[in-house]
Amino acid sequence: MSIHPTAIVDEQATLAEDVTVGPYALIGPNVTLSAGVRVGSHAVINGPTTIGKETVIFSHAVIGGDAQDLKFKGEAAFLQIGERNTFREFATVNRGTMGGTTTIGNDNLFMAYTHVAHDATIGDHCVFANSANVAGHVRIEDNVVLGGLVGVHQHCRTGRCAMVGGGGMAAQDVPPFTI
Repeated sequence: MSIHPTAIVDEQATLAEDVTVGPYALIGPNVTLSAGVRVGSHAVINGPTTIGKETVIFSHAVIGGDAQDLKFKGEAAFLQIGERNTFREFATVNRGTMGGTTTIGNDNLFMAYTHVAHDATIGDHCVFANSANVAGHVRIEDNVVLGGLVGVHQHCRTGRCAMVGGGGMAAQDVPPFTI
């Protein structure tokens, strides 16, 4: 395990033996980091959050923050992240609300300034370009591409292999295999 001396890791966090934690990173209680996870400088991870193996979290990302939702009252809510995901600089991912879970699959790329809100479900092999944002209770299926500055409205679904072009707003469901 390689933890920079300026990083703060809560004693209630669970880290695999080969995890790397960079300078000034904060790892909170009830966080589980699996084998090969790398956390960059100044990143913040709050729990309850589980992060799958070989995931990379770049500088200043905030993973597992409280839901930005008026119904969130501090109750236990969860974040489950699969394997081999990449969260670039300033990406944010919130835990669920009312005991719910935000879930992210495997092999996804979240570029700088992306946001995944509470209770969202993200599939596998998705790409969120810079500043793509999804609201609460959104479902993004496998192999979806959200271009830069895309917004997806709450409770909407984006079907597998769909693409929402840069600057687009999805205020309703996007069918699979569409652009």
